[in-house]
Amino acid sequence: TCGSPWASSCPPKTISRNGVDYPPSFVLEAATAFCDEEAALSSSNSEMQELCASEGSDSSTVAIPTSMPDGYYGYTVPVPRSPEDPLSTLLFAPLDNLTVDTAEL
Repeated sequence: TCGSPWASSCPPKTISRNGVDYPPSFVLEAATAFCDEEAALSSSNSEMQELCASEGSDSSTVAIPTSMPDGYYGYTVPVPRSPEDPLSTLLFAPLDNLTVDTAEL
């Protein structure tokens, strides 16, 4: 689809129960600011605009992306820890030395 993954949550809505509005106004203000920021980001993202422009065209001409840039929607390619990494040597090294009784598996 042609839109932000937050489209169903934006703009934020309030409900009222027993005369009390939920969410509180400070949460609503933060959510509104987030939605405005997301709208600005998706309209300035050239890849999103390109996909949106092709959405209304003939389905045989729509190019489905085969790769995503690193950092797309906040996702990055996972990188394994190196043996020199302090967490690897301090925390996980004892796990590397555990033996597995494969006969009992």
